[in-house]
Amino acid sequence: MPGAIQVPGDGQPIILLVETITGGYRKMATVISADLPLLGQIKPGDQARFQEVSITEAKVMLWERENHIHLLKKNPD
Repeated sequence: MPGAIQVPGDGQPIILLVETITGGYRKMATVISADLPLLGQIKPGDQARFQEVSITEAKVMLWERENHIHLLKKNPD
């Protein structure tokens, strides 16, 4: 699942995007869909902060992001 945060044996979290990791690593959290595009801007060694949100909040944030993109496509100026 894109956004899954797994913790391998070395204890350094890995955030999955489109790659698949096997090996039974623990999954400690998932980055919400609305924030997945931000992961493409993070470089190795950068720090990230996480905040717990409800499923409802995650859905609202995704809707807002998609609506913003739709408006930009409609009015590119």
